[in-house]
Amino acid sequence: MELGESLTAHLLELSRNGRAAYLAAHPEPALILERPPEAEADDGGWASFNTNTFNVKAGGAIASMTDAELDAAARIEGLRLLALVKAAHNPWRGRISIGRARSNDLALPSAAVSKLHAHFTVDEDGSVRVTDAGSHNGTMLNGKRLVSGEPVLLTPGDRLELGNVKAVFHTPQSLCDFLAAQLTH
Repeated sequence: MELGESLTAHLLELSRNGRAAYLAAHPEPALILERPPEAEADDGGWASFNTNTFNVKAGGAIASMTDAELDAAARIEGLRLLALVKAAHNPWRGRISIGRARSNDLALPSAAVSKLHAHFTVDEDGSVRVTDAGSHNGTMLNGKRLVSGEPVLLTPGDRLELGNVKAVFHTPQSLCDFLAAQLTH
């Protein structure tokens, strides 16, 4: 099982197709996930791309990367993108569950993550809230532990910790800005 999507594939998509096409294809908020410590010994689904092999499958075809894309890909190696979307198999309307159990909308393969760790809600205006679901190791937002059951509004760039999994929250626009900045860094 591979967790989330390659951030490099998204970088290439933005670089090749432009901002408007990227945003049209990816209208959902997302988390950029860092590889947790235990993933070093056992991949557990946290696949990363090898910066020594600079060909990435993009849009069903192997694409050669420009120097700017290679540099950007090296900076984001090991990061994964997890779109905050509702899974078809999950009956809980109105919230996107995240945790260790595969029955969640978003499953994180880490022993430090509770079976049902937290959930996200997306308001009608597109704003996103996170709520800790009584997790054992807690949910941290920008270094502060969330109170279980109390939803908190997220803003682009907010840093989340779910057990030992570290993530950065992005809106579609802020993700696009982040990726574009990697290309011009």
